[in-house]
Amino acid sequence: MNDLVYKYFKEISEIPRETYHIEKISNYLVNCAKRLNLEVIQDELGNVVIKKEASEGYFDHAPIIIQGHMDMVCQKTKDSLHNFLTDPIEIIEENGYLRANQTTLGADDGIGMAITLALLESDIKHPKIEALFTVNEEVGMEGAIGFNFRNLDGNRLINVDSEDEGILTAGCAGGVRVDVTYTGVKEEKDGYLYTLTISNLLGGHSGIDINKNRVNAIKCVGDFLSKIDGYFLVSIDGGKVDNAICDECTIKILFEEKFDYHELVHSIKDYLEQNGEKQGIVSIHEDFIKEKVFSDLDTTKIMQYISQSKNGVIADEEQLDSLVKTSLNFGVIKTKDDIIYMNHSVRSSNDNERDEVVQMILDNAQNIQASTELRNPYSGWKFNDNSQLRNIFEEVYQEMFHKDLVIDVVHAGLECGIFIGKRDNLDCVSIGPNILGAHTPEEKVEIASVNRTFEYLIKILEKL
Repeated sequence: MNDLVYKYFKEISEIPRETYHIEKISNYLVNCAKRLNLEVIQDELGNVVIKKEASEGYFDHAPIIIQGHMDMVCQKTKDSLHNFLTDPIEIIEENGYLRANQTTLGADDGIGMAITLALLESDIKHPKIEALFTVNEEVGMEGAIGFNFRNLDGNRLINVDSEDEGILTAGCAGGVRVDVTYTGVKEEKDGYLYTLTISNLLGGHSGIDINKNRVNAIKCVGDFLSKIDGYFLVSIDGGKVDNAICDECTIKILFEEKFDYHELVHSIKDYLEQNGEKQGIVSIHEDFIKEKVFSDLDTTKIMQYISQSKNGVIADEEQLDSLVKTSLNFGVIKTKDDIIYMNHSVRSSNDNERDEVVQMILDNAQNIQASTELRNPYSGWKFNDNSQLRNIFEEVYQEMFHKDLVIDVVHAGLECGIFIGKRDNLDCVSIGPNILGAHTPEEKVEIASVNRTFEYLIKILEKL
C-alpha cells in the first residue's frame, strides 16, 4: 500500500471510533491539519473540515470537496475479547489484503479518511481542497444532517465511501431508522430455562448485501419460536447496529415442564443449511431455575411482532431487477428488565415507498401497543444526467486504465443525498477501493486497489 496512505490508515486504526465515540478521532484530524499548517474547522458535533489552498496554476479553478466519515461499524466474532471503546484495531496483511483480527477492519470509511489525508499531505497539482470528515454516519448520517454547508465554498464533491473499484456511484437510496419499544410485565416463575443461540451467520451490510438473501438471526429465532406454545419469554438479544444484517441472536425462554428441544434445533440447522448458512451455529442450554419472565400475553405479543415483521428486499427497481428499490432490515433487538427495544433500518430510492414500509412497521407496533420513534430520515440521491464531475472521472479512468468506468446507483445510503439537499447545485460522485465484507468481522480491503484509487484521485485533481 502507498506508504503515506498506510501510515494514516494505521494511525486511524489505533484510535477507537465506534459511532457516538468519535471525540478522539475528531481531535486527531484537527491535529493532522495543524501539523500540516492547514486551516481547520471543528464544529460542535465533531465534524471536521480541513482546507488546503490551490497549488500554483490552479488558483482560478473551482474548489473541490472530498468527503468521508469517521465512525466505523463495530462487530466482532463470538470469541473475540476486543473492546471497541479502548482497543486499537489489529491490522493483518494477508494475500494482498488488509484485514483485522476477529473484528471489523474499519476500512469503511477509515481507508477513505487515510486517502484524503494523504492527498492533503502530498505535493500534487490541485484546486482548493475542502476535506470534510463527518461523524456518526453509520447510525443515520447524523453528522451530515447537522453539518452547516456554509463552511464550504465548493459546488463539486467527491465522496470516498464506496467499496468497489472501477464503479463510480452516482446515486443512492434514502432511508430512515424506526425504533420500537415494548414495555411488559415480569413475574418470577420456577421452571426449565432454555437458552437458544443462533450465531456465526454471514451477516453483512443491510444495503449492499440485503439482496443476497442472508438469514437474519432475529427473524430466524422469532419465526421458529413463534410456532411453539407453552413457554414464557425471559429475554431476547440480537444485533448491534440496525444497518447490519443480524448475524447472532440469543433467546431465553422458560417452560414449566421439561421441553424436548432436539427437533427444534434440528429444524433450525436444516433451515440454515438450505439458505446458504452452512457455517451457522445453533446451541441450546438447559437449566432448572427460578427466573423473572414476561407474562403469557407479553410473550405472545413479542413473538407475534417478530414473526409478522417483514425483512429483506421489499421491491426491486422496475427497469433493473439487480437493483433493490426498497428494503427493510430488522437490525437489533435488546431486552433490559421488562422492556424490549427493537430497531429497523428502512431504505428506498422512492420516498413514498419508504414511507409505506415505515407505516407497515408502525402498524405492527401498534398491534402490540408498542411505542415508536423515527430517527434521521434522509432522501435518496437522484442520478444527475448532466454531471460534469462524472464526465471527468470517466475520461481520466479511460486514460489511465484503458477501459470504461462503470456508473452505478446503489441501495446503500451515502451522505451525498443529504448534502445535495443543503446545496441544490452540488455535483457529486462516490468512489473507493475494493472493500469486502463491510460491517462484518470478515471485512478486508485490497492493497493494490487502494494504491490505484489513490493514483486515480491524484490524476482527477490535476484535471479539475
